[in-house]
Amino acid sequence: MAVDILKATTVDKIPSDLEGMEASMEHLLALIDDIHKYVDDVVEGRVAPDNKIGKFISDAVGSLPKLPPSDFDKLI
Repeated sequence: MAVDILKATTVDKIPSDLEGMEASMEHLLALIDDIHKYVDDVVEGRVAPDNKIGKFISDAVGSLPKLPPSDFDKLI
């Protein structure tokens, strides 16, 4: 069964590191857009707040490294 699945799953080419990074960044931006829309909907009263989602967002943001703006600018 697993062999059949592997045979049926083909790719035209293996993505390069840059292509893989680009796909990852596009996926990350889509997730950020979803979170932004959810927060806007909660703030505007279109969606009821969910404490679990709020905690998840808070934990995710809290886990980001704290960089002074000057150090952040050097990364770009």
